[in-house]
Amino acid sequence: MSERSEDVLESGNERAGRSVDDRPESSAGRRQSDARGSDAALQERVTKLEARIADMPSTDPHSTALYGGLRALVSELVRRRRQVEEQCHTLTRVLEATSDGFVALDSEWRYTYVNAHAGAMFGRTPSSLLGKNIWTEFPEGVGQPFQAAYERAVAENKPTQIEAYYEPYNRWFENRIYPYAGGVAIFFQDVTDRRNAEHRLRESEQRFRSLFEHHPDGVFALDADGHFTSANAACETIVGYRPHELIDKPFLPFVAPRDRDRALARFRAALSGESLAYEASMLHRLGHRVEVAVTILPIKVAGTVVGVYGIIKDLTKQRELEARLHQAQKMEAVGRLAGGVAHDFNNLLTIIQSCASLLALELPPSPPQLRTDVQEIQNAARRASELTQQLLAFSRKQVLQPHRLDLNRHVSTFVRTLQRVIGDAITVETDLAPDAWPVFADPGQLDRVLMNLGLNACDAMPNGGTLRLETENMTVDATGEATEIAPGAYVRLVFEDTGTGIDPSVLPQIFEPFVTTKAPGVGTGLGLATVYGIVEQTGGAIQVSSAPGHGSRFSVFLPKAGDETRSEPGVS
Repeated sequence: MSERSEDVLESGNERAGRSVDDRPESSAGRRQSDARGSDAALQERVTKLEARIADMPSTDPHSTALYGGLRALVSELVRRRRQVEEQCHTLTRVLEATSDGFVALDSEWRYTYVNAHAGAMFGRTPSSLLGKNIWTEFPEGVGQPFQAAYERAVAENKPTQIEAYYEPYNRWFENRIYPYAGGVAIFFQDVTDRRNAEHRLRESEQRFRSLFEHHPDGVFALDADGHFTSANAACETIVGYRPHELIDKPFLPFVAPRDRDRALARFRAALSGESLAYEASMLHRLGHRVEVAVTILPIKVAGTVVGVYGIIKDLTKQRELEARLHQAQKMEAVGRLAGGVAHDFNNLLTIIQSCASLLALELPPSPPQLRTDVQEIQNAARRASELTQQLLAFSRKQVLQPHRLDLNRHVSTFVRTLQRVIGDAITVETDLAPDAWPVFADPGQLDRVLMNLGLNACDAMPNGGTLRLETENMTVDATGEATEIAPGAYVRLVFEDTGTGIDPSVLPQIFEPFVTTKAPGVGTGLGLATVYGIVEQTGGAIQVSSAPGHGSRFSVFLPKAGDETRSEPGVS
C-alpha cells in the first residue's frame, strides 16, 4: 500500500470512528440542524476512500488480499455507521414524538439536545439553547429544588424524580432525571392541571369526609354481602358500637328480630338499584331497642351496584315529642271539658246555695233537725264549689292576680307551716339560691301549688323520710335539657322526696284530673291537675321524674319577673 493510501485510510477511519463528544462541533454544542450536514460530508469522504481503494494496483497477490480486507473493513464500518445513524434517527423521532419535554445536558450543564416539546414549554426554539449553560439561560432556577435534584442525581449517579413548583412559570413540573457518563438526561412535564385536579379531589373528599363524620344521623356503607365497610360516629349513639367495631360485621344482627326479614328484603332491593326509606327497630349494645328512620341508597361504580349507603335517624326524641304533643292535646281537651263542666256545675251550686240560705232563714227554731239538714246542704255546696275552683284552675280559666314576688320567702313561710302539720317523722330540708330572681305569679295560687306538692310528697312517705326543696335560677334555650319549655329565664322550684315513687304506668297521666296514686276514697285526684293548670296559666311549666321505691322529683319552672311591675289578671 502506498504512503498516500495509508494516510487516506487512517484519515477515513479517524473520521468514521470519532465519538460525538470528541468532535469540535459536539464539544462546542453543535446545533441539531447541522448534524445531517456533517453526516452527509462523512459519507462523501467514505465513498471517495472506497473509490481510491478500488483504483489501487492489484498485480501483487498480497496487495490484492490486503485491498480486499480493507474494502471489507470499510464496508463494515459504513454498515455500522449507517446502523448507528438509523438508531439515532429512530431515537430522535421518539424523543420528538413524546409528550414530555426532554433535554440532555453535558458535564458542564450545557444543552446537547432539546426536543420540540421542551422548547415550547420554555418559549424558545431548541436550536437557540444548544451549547448554552442551563443556569445561564435560566438564572431564576438557581437555588430552586430542581437544581438540587439535578446535582444530587449526578453526584450519586442514580436516577431520581422530583415534583416541584417553578415560580417564574407559575406552574408545577415533574422531572425524571437520568445521569449517564458525561451528562444527564431529563424528562419533564407540566403537571399543574393534574395537581389542581388532585387538589380539588382532595377538597371534595375532605368535604365529604367532614359531612360523613359530623352528620348528626348515623351514616354507613355496606358491601354487597351486607357487611359494614364504614360508619360515622353518630352510629355509636344508636347501636352502642364504635365505628371501627362495626367494620366487616354483618348489619342484620343489629336489626330487631321482628324487622330482620323486611330489612333483608329492602337491602336486596337496594342492591338491585332501588332507593328506599322506611322505619325499623335497631338493637343497642346494652339490649334496648332504638326506633330509627332508615334511608338506603345503592352504591354504583361504573354502572354496577357494589354496595349500599345507609342513613339512620334516631326517632327517640321525635317519639317523645309526639307523645308530649299528644299528651298536651289530650290535656287541653280535658281542660276544656273540665272548664265547661265547672262553669255549668258552679251555676247549679249557686242555685243550691241560694235556696239553702233562703230555706235556713224561713225555718222555725224547731225541730232542730231541719236546720241541721239545711246546714249540711250548704256545707256540701261549699265543698263542691271548691272542687269547681280546682277544675277551673286545671282548665286555666280562673282569674289570676299575678305580682312580682320573692319565691324564697313564700317557700320559707310554707315550710314552717308544713312542718307543724306533718310532725317530726318527715324532715324538710331547703337549699334556696340566695340570688334567686323574683318571679311573676299570683301569691294565693302559688301557695296552693306549694301546699299541694308538699302534702302529696308527705303522703308518699307514710313511714317518714326527707322532703327537699330547692330554688335556682335557670335559663332555658332551644337545645337545653327542658326542650318542651319555652326558651327564657326561669326560677326552678324543686320538690324531691324519698317516698314510694310513682308507678310508670301512671306517670304519663299524673297531671290529668281524677288520676291519683292514693287509695280509693282518699283524695279527689285534682291536686296535681290544679297545680298543672296554675303553673301553665302563670306562663311556667312543670316536670316530674319518679321510679317506684326511689321517690319523686317535681320541678316547677316559674318565669322570671321583668323590671316592670305588673298586676293585671291573667285569664286564658
